[in-house]
Amino acid sequence: MAPKKEPKPKEKPPEEIVTELKTQQDLKTFLTQVRQKMIEEASPPIYTLAAINLVLNRADIYELMTPESEEIAKDIWTRLKNRGIQVRNPPLLFGTEENQESVQ
Repeated sequence: MAPKKEPKPKEKPPEEIVTELKTQQDLKTFLTQVRQKMIEEASPPIYTLAAINLVLNRADIYELMTPESEEIAKDIWTRLKNRGIQVRNPPLLFGTEENQESVQ
């Protein structure tokens, strides 16, 4: 009789992970993982966009966002735009629309 294989643990969907972010370090770790998956092309760009969108729409994002996390999020957003996804720059990362002229 063959030994039973233990089931592979399922990865949590991004919306569950995002709700579990409690600290600034949690956010930085999550954004770093999202960026790494994007660099390795282990995740389609639309999944990356969904994950970053969930993060940026959190009610407590201003408390969780640090300058380091902001830079990682900006890098992710810029990579998404460079891959052809047409999105507007979020004011949290790039300032108001008047200030975005110089960023684009």
